[in-house]
Amino acid sequence: MLQVSVTGESGEVYDVALETIGAGQGSSYGCRDRSGRERVYKQYGVPLTDAEVIGCASRAVLFGREIVLAVERQPGSEEWAAASINWPIDLVLQERALIGVITPLIPAEFLQPDGMPLTFDQLVLERPAAYFRVGVLIRICDLFVVLEERDLAHGGLSEQNVAWNRSQPHAHLIDCDGLRPAQGDGDRLTLAGLIYRGLFLSQAAPKVATGERQLPSGIPAELDPALRALVDRAFSGSIAPHARPSAGEWLAGLKAAFLTPDGGAYRPDALALIDLPAPQGDQEATVVAAISPAEETVENAVPETAVPRTPPAWHTDHVGAPATPLLTTPFSDGRPAHPPASGSKVAGILAAITACIGVIALIGFAAFKTNDPNDSTDAYTTYSNPYSTSSYSYTPPTTTPVFDWGTLNSAVTDKTPFSSDALLPESFRDSKNVEYTMRAAGVNDCITPDMSRNVKSVLNSYNCEHMIAGSYIDRDEHILVSIDVVALPAVADADNLYSAIKGQNQDWAIWCPKSGTGSSVCDGNSGYATRSGWSSHQYRYVYESTALYINLTQDKSITDWLDAAASAAVKQAGPENYWHK
Repeated sequence: MLQVSVTGESGEVYDVALETIGAGQGSSYGCRDRSGRERVYKQYGVPLTDAEVIGCASRAVLFGREIVLAVERQPGSEEWAAASINWPIDLVLQERALIGVITPLIPAEFLQPDGMPLTFDQLVLERPAAYFRVGVLIRICDLFVVLEERDLAHGGLSEQNVAWNRSQPHAHLIDCDGLRPAQGDGDRLTLAGLIYRGLFLSQAAPKVATGERQLPSGIPAELDPALRALVDRAFSGSIAPHARPSAGEWLAGLKAAFLTPDGGAYRPDALALIDLPAPQGDQEATVVAAISPAEETVENAVPETAVPRTPPAWHTDHVGAPATPLLTTPFSDGRPAHPPASGSKVAGILAAITACIGVIALIGFAAFKTNDPNDSTDAYTTYSNPYSTSSYSYTPPTTTPVFDWGTLNSAVTDKTPFSSDALLPESFRDSKNVEYTMRAAGVNDCITPDMSRNVKSVLNSYNCEHMIAGSYIDRDEHILVSIDVVALPAVADADNLYSAIKGQNQDWAIWCPKSGTGSSVCDGNSGYATRSGWSSHQYRYVYESTALYINLTQDKSITDWLDAAASAAVKQAGPENYWHK
C-alpha cells in the first residue's frame, strides 16, 4: 500500500496509509506515529485560515496531548472519562493554513461491524433496558463535565457525535476536532435533548418553549421532582441560555433520581417509570444539534462517576445485568478525576484554554480446544476505527521513508528480539472493556507433554524448540488468559502451520504463574473447565491463546467473557509491541 508522511505541529511525523477509512466517507486515513502508535489523520476539504479558529484548535490539542499520552502510559486509565473523548492531539498546517488534525482511534467497542461508530440515535431505536440507558446517560454527563471543567464546548454536538457500547453502559465522544472555548449556552441544550431522548425513548427532543407554548409533557408524574425541574428548565425559553442545566447538574440529578443514596445500586421503582412507552405529548421534531454559537456557556460541575465494566464473579450463574444491577463504588481505587499532569504545564494549558512487568518464570499444564480461529491482518491494510463526516481531495505535502514491515516476514531480516518483552504487551483490554495485566512471561519449551499429538507433530515438523509464553489476569482476578507465541523461519511457514491445524481440536499449553493468583489453574484439572481458545498468525508468527476462570467453573454462560479475553490476547501479541516503542 502507498504511504506518505505528514508532520504535525508537535514535530511528530505520521506515516499515512493512502486508503481512506470510514466506509467511503473519504476524509480520514489510518496512520502511525514514529513510535508505531495507530492514529487517524483527518484532512479538511477546505483548509482553515482563520487565526482564531486555529488558535482554539491549538489550545484544544494541548489538553488532548496531555490526556491521551498520559492514558497510554498508565494501564487502567482508559476508564477515566477524559479518556473517552476523542481529543485532537496534533495539527497539520501548510502555509499557515490548518489542513487537518491527528486524533486517537475510536475504541473498537464503540464501533458497529461495518467499522462505523454506534451512535446515540441507534440507542433510542434499540430501546435497551432502563438501567442501561441511565448508565449511558450518566457516562455522557461525565464526558461533558470534563469539557465544562476546561471551559470547552464540542462545537457541533449532535446524536451522531456520541457513541455507545452495547456490552456495557459506556459512551465515547467523537468528532472533537472542533472543540472551542464555551460561550453562552455551550452544549447544554443539545445535552438536554440527549438526556430527554435517552430517558423517555423519544424520537426527537422537544423544542424550546416560548410564549404560550407548554413545556414537555407526557413525562411520568412520579418522576423525581428535581429531575423534572431540570427538564423544564432545559427547554424553557424564558431563561437565559447560560441558565440551562449544566452537565454537572444533570449528573447529580440522574444519580439522585435513579441510584440509591450510597450510589451502589439502581432504584427499581425509578427505573420502572422510564420503562413505560415513550411519551406522546407535545413533542415536536427538532434537530438536536441546532444550537446558536452565541448561546454557549459552562459551569463547574461535580466529579465524574463510573459504571460496571468487569466480568462476572466466579459464583455468577448468569452473564449480563441482574434485574437490579449493582454499581461499583465510583473510583474506589482512588483514581483521579482525570489524568494527572505536571503542575507547571497544566497551569499553562488552563491559562491558554481560558483565554480562548517484570518478567518471571512460568510452568505449563493442561490444554484447550480452539473454538474460533481469528484470521491474521496485515499491519497497514486494515484500520478498524474509522470515522468521518466530510470528504476532501487529499494531496500529501511531504513524503518520507517508512518502516518496512515486510522485514518481519523472514527470520533473516526480522530484528525483533525473541523475548516476552518484545512480543507481548504488558497489558491489554478486550472488547468488553476488561483490562488484563501480565503476571508471568518468558521463553519456554516449544513442545510440552500435555500438548495433543497433532500440535506436537506440526511443531516438530518445523523444528520448533522454544516459544514465548505469557499469562494475564484481569483486574478483579477472575480470569486467566494464557498465550503461546511461535516464531517460524518465514511468513509462508507461519501460513502453512496455521492452515495445517485450523479447525482441528488442538491441545496447547496453558501457562500459569508459579505462585500467587492464577497458579492454582495449573494445579487443578482444567480439562473440564469452560474455556475459550483463539488463534491468529501475522508475519512469521503464530499465536494461540486460551482463557478460563481461575476457579475452573464449568458454567457455559460465561463464554462471551472468555471469548473476548482470548481474542484480544492474540490480537495484541506480536512484534508490533517492540516496534511501537
